[in-house]
Amino acid sequence: MIFDYGFTLSSALYFQLAPPSCPDWPDLIQTLIFRDAAVMDAWFRGVLRLKDLADRMADATRLPSSEVLNYLRLGCAQLALNHAPLALAQQVRASSLRSALVTLNGDIFSDMVVRSQGLDTLFDVIVNSADVGQCNKAQLWPLVFRALGDDIGYHNTLLIEDNATQIALFRDLGGVAYQYQGDAALHAWLSGTEATQLLGKVAGQTISATP
Repeated sequence: MIFDYGFTLSSALYFQLAPPSCPDWPDLIQTLIFRDAAVMDAWFRGVLRLKDLADRMADATRLPSSEVLNYLRLGCAQLALNHAPLALAQQVRASSLRSALVTLNGDIFSDMVVRSQGLDTLFDVIVNSADVGQCNKAQLWPLVFRALGDDIGYHNTLLIEDNATQIALFRDLGGVAYQYQGDAALHAWLSGTEATQLLGKVAGQTISATP
């Protein structure tokens, strides 16, 4: 089973801790990082590092780059996880299934988020786009299959993902997928017949997230 991270396993926003001297911090984060497609693409492909984003923010905040970098890192510590996907991932970990996390993300994810959330003990494989220089998930999912082996592929893998485009792509490639739209919906889906059928297709067993 493959899980997405952003807005699936976690809906927490990065970089929310602001320096007291910078009331415009939230707007600057959005303008200089998340609304700049070129910056986001370069960061997610590992071309830009968090230090580069700190340098970019330093010019606008008039703070030393080292101080900006510290706040950026602190703003990615102890991010909240969504209960239902986390419970499902924990049950998968305790079962005979194998699990992976595939994310389009920057270097901060591998450097801090994975460790702070214990994701390396929850998933058999973690693939972060910044670590492999690739932002096309159709190129990232096969990295999981190669890492796990044992005839694992689209035909026997279930994707848990919030993005409808990625859901459609995964299905087109031969996989089965569930679109995450909140904890309540995931709990309800897991208790229904569709989940039983899909899980039966990929693993021959039923798994349910506990409330």
